[in-house]
Amino acid sequence: MAKLVYGLNVSLDGYVDHDAFGPDPTLFRHLIDRVRDTAGSLYGRRIYMRYWDEDQPGWGGAERDYAKAWRNQPKWVVSRTLISDDVEAVVRTLKAEHEGELEVAGTVLAQSLTDLGLIDAYPTPAPDTARPADRHRLSGSRAA
Repeated sequence: MAKLVYGLNVSLDGYVDHDAFGPDPTLFRHLIDRVRDTAGSLYGRRIYMRYWDEDQPGWGGAERDYAKAWRNQPKWVVSRTLISDDVEAVVRTLKAEHEGELEVAGTVLAQSLTDLGLIDAYPTPAPDTARPADRHRLSGSRAA
């Protein structure tokens, strides 16, 4: 059974800012390794993007490595308009059908799955690099 984890871009105090987050090379390498080791990702409808689908001009080796790792994993977009069934049941089925870690992306989805008790771990996150005015607080999170 897979484990749902949330913490790829979350600070130690539970805040997220995907727009202002810019990892240094060491942290980016850590994120690449996490994505490479992930069995798949569940995205909220607002966070899913296709940025990593094709190499971009100006990318360095780290961006290409991240894109390759990202492209090689299955992804699911969780949205009540896309899933006509019960979201909780669908996510429980995904967990039952897969092994390893499934990364959760998106604060609204993470909050919903936290409220349902479906997130199994909140790995120790990245240092807080978000600007205070732009942060979103995830309530109920706890470091693993």
